[in-house]
Amino acid sequence: MISIEELENPIQEYPWGSYTAISDLLGQPSPSRNPQAELWMGAHPRASSMMTISGKTISLYELIKKYPGEILGKNVQKKFGASLPFLFKVLAAEKPLSIQVHPNIEQAKEGYEKETKKGIPLDSDERNYKDDNHKPECICAITDFWLLNGFRKISDIVSTFETLSNGMLADEILQLRKNNSMNGLKQFFKSLMSSSTEKKQTLINSIVANVEKRIDTSLSYQWIIELHNEYGKDIGILATPLLNLI
Repeated sequence: MISIEELENPIQEYPWGSYTAISDLLGQPSPSRNPQAELWMGAHPRASSMMTISGKTISLYELIKKYPGEILGKNVQKKFGASLPFLFKVLAAEKPLSIQVHPNIEQAKEGYEKETKKGIPLDSDERNYKDDNHKPECICAITDFWLLNGFRKISDIVSTFETLSNGMLADEILQLRKNNSMNGLKQFFKSLMSSSTEKKQTLINSIVANVEKRIDTSLSYQWIIELHNEYGKDIGILATPLLNLI
């Protein structure tokens, strides 16, 4: 390849996506028929960008596999093999996304291999590992964009849940106080997320009611209400007091 070629980039349709942002960006009919969440520019095996060369359509994924050194350069090929080591995305989030946990590289390779051996298709909802890469991310917000990222200080988490939970998490908070460490936080989070359906609903109702009664609600508390309005009884709502709001 001795010239710059135009890419035709796939759009991922997820329920949290926008009906206008990506279609407006691309100059396509807007609003779109379905919610458009992500525009992918890259060579991911599940949804690669496409190119037309000499009248033939080929995916960037296939092209890199065929000519890795010429396209990636020798240094990149040596370090990452015959694959593009990043995926560029345009995100258009109309609604809040689910909680996500990204694996490290060892976990990603192990998980991908296990699910592949089980024969789980790459596009299956039952599949956690779509590829064998870890997922370090860098985000550049071009509009207002709120996210919850990384756990808050344990002392702040304890204080917040003591204030809002009406004693319903007394045992869990006591254990977290005794084991004031990342392992203790892991156990607290696991206990919260895996509570019985009845306890989850009662806890969410209680916390939401407490937040609604407060006069000087912080942004973090306001997002509890926002998420409750959007997702009702989903226990993920209570990740808000656990994580840093950015």
